[in-house]
Amino acid sequence: MKRYTMTPISRKSQKLPSSVRKNMNNPRMSIAPEESKRRDIRMVRDKNYKQSCIENVCKFLTENNFDSNISQKTLQSPSNRDFQTIFKFIFSFIDDYEYSSRFEEDVINIIKILKYPYSSEITKSQLTAITPHIWPIVLSMLSWMVDLLVKCSDSFEEKTETDTVESHFFQFVCDGYTQFMNGNEDDDKLEEEFERKVEQLYAHMFKRIDEKKQYLAELDTEISSVRKGINGLTDLEAKRNEMLDKLNSLISSEKQLENKKIKYLTATKKINEEIRLCEKEADELRLQQGHLRDKIDRQQIHPEDVKIMNKEKVDLYKVLEKITPEKEKIMMENRELEKAFSNVVDDLSKYVHEYNSLRSHPSLEIAKETSLDISFSTELQDLKKLIEEEYFSKQQEKENCKVLKETAENDLEERKTIHREFENKVDLCNKKLITTGELYLNKKKISEDAQRRCKNEMEELICELRTLDLESNSSLNQSEQLLQRAKIKLDALRNKIEREKDEINKMVYNFYNNYQSIRNRFMKINEDLKDFLNKMG
Repeated sequence: MKRYTMTPISRKSQKLPSSVRKNMNNPRMSIAPEESKRRDIRMVRDKNYKQSCIENVCKFLTENNFDSNISQKTLQSPSNRDFQTIFKFIFSFIDDYEYSSRFEEDVINIIKILKYPYSSEITKSQLTAITPHIWPIVLSMLSWMVDLLVKCSDSFEEKTETDTVESHFFQFVCDGYTQFMNGNEDDDKLEEEFERKVEQLYAHMFKRIDEKKQYLAELDTEISSVRKGINGLTDLEAKRNEMLDKLNSLISSEKQLENKKIKYLTATKKINEEIRLCEKEADELRLQQGHLRDKIDRQQIHPEDVKIMNKEKVDLYKVLEKITPEKEKIMMENRELEKAFSNVVDDLSKYVHEYNSLRSHPSLEIAKETSLDISFSTELQDLKKLIEEEYFSKQQEKENCKVLKETAENDLEERKTIHREFENKVDLCNKKLITTGELYLNKKKISEDAQRRCKNEMEELICELRTLDLESNSSLNQSEQLLQRAKIKLDALRNKIEREKDEINKMVYNFYNNYQSIRNRFMKINEDLKDFLNKMG
């Protein structure tokens, strides 16, 4: 492999011009924009990738006769000195750089000048001590430099040795010298021809530069359109976030509806249980009502009779209230009479017993047998009268008892009327129960309709929620796909722009170097010619 350098081929150790070095050391003064920090997305610690980098670097070093003994085993975990030697050897194909005492800072500046895409991943502290953890990143950088050199050498080998500025300039100098020796000092035609050949030589380069500029303008327009698309994606992101907020609110409302649904279900269960109990009680009351109606149907009583009976009942209550104290008084007298009667009976039995125990008189017995007409003493007659009076009084009390019996019967009738009134009240209660049952059934029907309506609304909300979820997911997926495509397209465009800009910078840099070398040579040859003419003169 020929050694590739950024200096002209004929100069062996010529350094870069000061203006170019200044431009290279200061990225802000470069033609290309500063490389933005880019995170290394390569799998640098992958075994296969690491082995391919080692093979690439080792092949380059062996093909270009690296001084030290190098092998793939050494590149697995090299020392700091090995890394410095390898880096200096590889970069010597690009430029004869004079390294300072701070080698790490020089490496960082060099990779930034070379526009290494992942220069932000390498720091001075990493280069101070090469550890096995840091080595894959540095090895990937060395492999990239080797690939860069191979690509540049291949592109420069395509050029022929005859079609170069040096050959045309050499021919121009020779023709000028020949004409000068022939005495023709008019070299305008030769200069025009030399300029024409140089323009022809770099015409395709300038044309390509114009094409690249046009392509860059197109890329800028495409980037602006992509940015507009990205702005549209931001709108989609905002809509997506809005849809997600709505979805979250719908989910929260669904949870609230679920809680309400559970609450309503428990309430409906309780209401159903109460309805069953009320229906059961209503059935029992209907049975009682039927029995009472049967009793009422069997009784031949009219409402007018009930009114008359109620009036009579009131009158009887009044009479009973008047009779009650007289009854108590008579009862007291009756008790006294019973007591006196019992005393009289006791006396009579005593007298009878004494009478039976008397001595018999024949005359009295004869009279008794013949007439059975016994004469008593006056005391006995008075006793008889008293007994008769008592008898009559007892008869009178019997009559009074009959009257009391009749009053008791009347009281029983009154109680029956009270019972009828209670039955009427029961009828009213039954009617109220029926009306309350009808109201309850109406309310139950209304609650069931409301529950059914709420259930339908909840199902509609669930359907809308599912459709919104599907639409949001589809729109989210589409927006993410569009965003990913736009990002991929934007990255591809950026990479292509960077590559084109790097290539243009290299071409401009080469053109500038060639121009400087030709100008220097021309000035040198001009001075040599002047010296030669002075000597000849």
